[in-house]
Amino acid sequence: MKISVLSIQAIALGAVPLTNGLAIARAANVVDLKTVSYFSLPFALPPTGDLRWRAPVPIEKAPPTTELTDATKAGNICVQGGALFEQSASIDPQTAAALNITAPAEKPVEGEDCLRLDITVPQKPKSRSLPVVVAIHGGGYSGGSSGGFPGQSFTQYTEGSVVFVSIQYRLGAYGFLGGSAIKKDGAPNAGILDQRSALEWVQRNIAAFGGDKEYPGIIPYKSDKSLEGQFQELLSTSTCEDIACLRSLSFEALSNSTKQVYKLGLANGHYGTQQPYFGPYVDGTAILGIPSKEFAKGAWSKVPLITTHGAFEGTIFTDSAVSSEDGVRNMLSLVLQIDKSNAFINDAIRKYPWIKFIGSYFDKPFFNSQVYTLLSIVLKWSKLNTSFWQAQTMAAAAAGVPSWKLYFQASPYVHGASSFYSVGDSSASMNPTLANTIKDYIVSFVLELDPNVWKKSPQQSKRPDWSRYTQASVLHIDDGSIKLKADPDANDVCDFWFLRSDISRI
Repeated sequence: MKISVLSIQAIALGAVPLTNGLAIARAANVVDLKTVSYFSLPFALPPTGDLRWRAPVPIEKAPPTTELTDATKAGNICVQGGALFEQSASIDPQTAAALNITAPAEKPVEGEDCLRLDITVPQKPKSRSLPVVVAIHGGGYSGGSSGGFPGQSFTQYTEGSVVFVSIQYRLGAYGFLGGSAIKKDGAPNAGILDQRSALEWVQRNIAAFGGDKEYPGIIPYKSDKSLEGQFQELLSTSTCEDIACLRSLSFEALSNSTKQVYKLGLANGHYGTQQPYFGPYVDGTAILGIPSKEFAKGAWSKVPLITTHGAFEGTIFTDSAVSSEDGVRNMLSLVLQIDKSNAFINDAIRKYPWIKFIGSYFDKPFFNSQVYTLLSIVLKWSKLNTSFWQAQTMAAAAAGVPSWKLYFQASPYVHGASSFYSVGDSSASMNPTLANTIKDYIVSFVLELDPNVWKKSPQQSKRPDWSRYTQASVLHIDDGSIKLKADPDANDVCDFWFLRSDISRI
């Protein structure tokens, strides 16, 4: 891949300054992919010192500067959380080789000055005001960065038709610390507010990069008692007694304390192995209520929607050491923070009889029946879960909002598998033809708000038409076919989690 550096004194695709007067000195020009990338542009002030656990302050509040920004290199990533993904997200060497996955040349540097975003634009845009795709990375609210969604391959595939943005937000205890002290003197769900702040920055500034600011596309919660417990654990792992002291800690001291909280919470039985510990919670402001209830009330943005359900998303959240039904009970007790004798756990296990999983699933390189039972239950519960997205899709369809759903079960059979096809380099994927087809659907949705209109090549004109969501029309993708089939999630299992949102918190 050929990469050069563009030395410029103005913003890409024009001399329009950003709203805070930021001038970009250099950008990365990827010759082979015909794209220009701007890395690590700040959208908010560094949330350090007294700005810890407060709402992000727009970068426009920074003192005026004449310093030019070098946007050729990645900057800090936000402080990463526990060992969730270190233990379970690893891909075996054979799969990694097939996917052309290699370790980064340099390990990313963690830091609090991480409220930044990356922008990729085409070298030769088709218009002066392109649709914008905004990627918000996953990672269980504990890990991840903008580098997880590089936009070069996707932008190149669109042939000059989109601008791609990938953002970062505070993670773990930095972004989702709760409790009464935060309510009194801070901002609950700071990480969610970071995401919103980044989107607002995009709307204010994306025109300077050739994007249309009016056309953005944006690719269980804990109880108050649990949130207060997390805050007290953070105090106990530091030398502090209150939030003011925590804000005065050095970066190294606070980073060490937050990492110790994960170990302490696990030891105290506040969450289970392979489970994220920190995450969004209902605060009445950033998040008004339990998502499934908000969808049921119609309290959501009525915009066209595509959702993807990965058949093996639950693998990353599942402890593969579980080998008995009692082990499943113990894990669910930790996940849901209820006693293992609770009738809800009995009901959940009955919804997932092990006999259900000894057929087609076990021609995959997977586990034993008890692990798959737990995997399936945890997938339904996890914060980025089947039930949550099912609620979105069904609510959208019921409201007459255009919506489409994809059920992805192609290799590799791991968490986030579809992203290798949708964002990564198609030629390096395990199935280049499938990767191009998935990109075609997504690009068409970005450009036309319909996945069936735009087709890059005559070959793509043969791909199946993706009908709007009904319980009988979900696009199923596996290694050998793309077909419309019935929705595997439209059943009493999802209803079970919806109806008991007091426990499931979804």
